[in-house]
Amino acid sequence: MIDRTARTKLGELMRHWASGRITNWQFDKHGETATNGVEDNALREVFVPFAYQNEYNQYRFVGKHRLAKTERRLFARCILFLQNDADYYDPFRMGCREMLFMLLTLGVWKDRNYWARRQHELLCGRSC
Repeated sequence: MIDRTARTKLGELMRHWASGRITNWQFDKHGETATNGVEDNALREVFVPFAYQNEYNQYRFVGKHRLAKTERRLFARCILFLQNDADYYDPFRMGCREMLFMLLTLGVWKDRNYWARRQHELLCGRSC
């Protein structure tokens, strides 16, 4: 289930944190209230890796703490995902059917999106 208001709030918080407008402690506090009690799995999967990066020091992403180019791209991808209404698909979570196929084929059968990703990689010429 997608929670549009919570996704928008978390996207704004991430944008403010990445630009240095708020501190890491403010992001943790407001992000926790925005994602608390929400059934949207995407919020939890996006918020948790960023939350509580440094509980002892308070900082902003400015000066020596400025984000590197790869980190800014990661923030941008997460914010872009939070702005759309796509469901979150966890590629590592397997149901009973997927687990059964994995056991019966001795691991040859990857997951239900393996061939779609492989076709996309062949069309792009690289891993996208």
